[in-house]
Amino acid sequence: KDYQLCIFTNGFLRPQVAGMKNYGIHEYFDRIYAWDNFYAKPDKRALKRALAGTEPSCNIMIGDDVIADIAPAKEYGLYTIGINLRNQEKCKCVPDIVIKDLIELKDIL
Repeated sequence: KDYQLCIFTNGFLRPQVAGMKNYGIHEYFDRIYAWDNFYAKPDKRALKRALAGTEPSCNIMIGDDVIADIAPAKEYGLYTIGINLRNQEKCKCVPDIVIKDLIELKDIL
C-alpha cells in the first residue's frame, strides 16, 4: 500500500523517539509531531500541520482520547479509530470504529 505513517502526540519529542527506537518501530514513521516542536492536540492548527497538505479524507486518526484525538479529527473530516478510549463520558463524539488492540488494525486497514 502507498501510505505514510505519522505520529501526532502531546508527549515530548525526545522520549517519544527514544521509545519508538526501543521498540524498533521508528523506521516505519515518516513524520513525528510532538508537543514541544508543535502545537498540542486538540488545537486545530496542530492537526492541520500533521496532515502535511494532504486531504483530510485521505487520513485516518487512531487515538485513545475522544477529546484530544477523535473529536477534532472528525470535525476536520478524518476517518477515526478509537482504541482504549478515555474521556468518552465528557464528549458525545464517537469514533467510526472502536478496537481493543492495535493488532486489530491489520484486519481493518
